Amino acid sequence: MMRNMKLLVAVACVLVGTVAIRADESAEKLAETLRSADANAQMKACESLTAMGPKARAALPALIEALESGGAPLKWRAALAIGSIGPAADDAIPALTKALGAKNAKVRAYAAHALGKIGKAAQGAAPKLIELYVDDDPYVRRAVRDALRAIDAPQELTLPLVINTLKEASPAEAAAAIATFTELGAKVVPDLCQALADEDACYWACLALSEIGADAKEAVPHLTKALEHKDPEVRIASLIALGEIGEPSAPAAGKITQLLADDEMDGVRYAAAFALGSMGHTEAAERALTNALDSESEFLRVAGAWALARLADEETPLVDKAVKIVMDGIASDNPEVRDLALRVLADKSIPREAVR
Repeated sequence: MMRNMKLLVAVACVLVGTVAIRADESAEKLAETLRSADANAQMKACESLTAMGPKARAALPALIEALESGGAPLKWRAALAIGSIGPAADDAIPALTKALGAKNAKVRAYAAHALGKIGKAAQGAAPKLIELYVDDDPYVRRAVRDALRAIDAPQELTLPLVINTLKEASPAEAAAAIATFTELGAKVVPDLCQALADEDACYWACLALSEIGADAKEAVPHLTKALEHKDPEVRIASLIALGEIGEPSAPAAGKITQLLADDEMDGVRYAAAFALGSMGHTEAAERALTNALDSESEFLRVAGAWALARLADEETPLVDKAVKIVMDGIASDNPEVRDLALRVLADKSIPREAVR
């Protein structure tokens, strides 16, 4: 019995060795095909090498050549095959990094994907990857997001690049970057907290944090500081972010109530009402919102009424007053007030008994 077992093990070892040799030979033959002039054969060779995964390592030099000199259809297939090899494809990092600048979006996306598959050895590509935070193509942005997570680029490297991206981006580019930050979620919040301290990056960082929402709770102290910003647009963006974070923003209630009462910009006061209505009931918030119900601004009265109704857990004279203000808003001559009042009534987060 023991003898038979040893024989089986020996046969298995021989078979495994044979398979490995055949795989190497196959990769080498496919590498020869990659260096041929037949474009269709080259692309099929890339697809076969992708299916082989790490066993395609012997064809890596040919894949790098294809990535560097082929047309776009061959380039992205070569990048995909390189990515399938994994960490052992680290010799391709320079070529993949260069491919991030390709005109073809598919080439950029698969180059980023391959760098992520190589892993930490590709950390040097982080600057080029972060430039693509603002890429026009959503698939490229998604590949970049995943790659940066996979290569585990250190914060001291990524932070200046993130801030610089936000500072220099056009509105369209910044919107693309915010989409990437949102997909990264809590992982990028520390970088965004640091970006809040930069005069030019602060606004975009607030917008990104508002999109991340509750997962950005560690940003609350930094957003609270941003409420002092001289630019009202930044104060508004910070208030919206605090509101989207929700109950963890309660420590900022004191400053928010001050803005609701005293800020010179109507938009800031409206955003303050939104923030207070989103972070749970506090006595300070109730007092500030109650005062807002008597504001000269019709819009602010309705916004304050929305916030109070949202915090309500039972019918009270105060809630009755808030509901009446909302109903009056529906009949307003101001279309913006009417629109807000209708949205208040449609808000499912408001207890239904409050608006009956």
